[in-house]
Amino acid sequence: IKTRVGRRSPEEWPRLLEIYNRYPLSELIVHPRIQSDLYRGQPRWETFSYAVEHSKNPLTYNGNLFSVADTARFSAQYSGIPAVMLGRGAVADPQIFNECRGGEKLTRAQLQAFHDRLYAAYQETLSGEKNPIFRMRELWSYWAPLFENPEKPLKKIRRAECRADYEQAVNTIFRQPFLT
Repeated sequence: IKTRVGRRSPEEWPRLLEIYNRYPLSELIVHPRIQSDLYRGQPRWETFSYAVEHSKNPLTYNGNLFSVADTARFSAQYSGIPAVMLGRGAVADPQIFNECRGGEKLTRAQLQAFHDRLYAAYQETLSGEKNPIFRMRELWSYWAPLFENPEKPLKKIRRAECRADYEQAVNTIFRQPFLT
């Protein structure tokens, strides 16, 4: 089960955890935010710590791990937690799993190859010219910080309505200096 720590308030968490503890779960994935937090702000570390102390089920952590350094800091603080869910961290850096195992950092060529494969797959499976572009736009909010001065091409990506405009803006951003 993947859960947040409450709907309206983190004070709901002890009661929720009590309910989860009634059942033999193979894994309880805790995203230490409440529903209204969405993905803003910092995770509520005190609620995750409460889960570590009181859960009868194996825990996995989810939330705001975007780099190898983030996962290392988490692992140092919570050494007994065997797994993390990287979610948006994996979207922002498709190479992060390899990096966490000591592999190489993401390169511009790897990101471009990943982009091209994903964009082509969206073109094959989604109808119309705009739908693949709309799907790719959200990814660029995660990828743009990997480039120096991405603002102008990112603005063009967000405004692109046809393949030619989108592809031209993407080619421009991939020519920017890569920061990793």
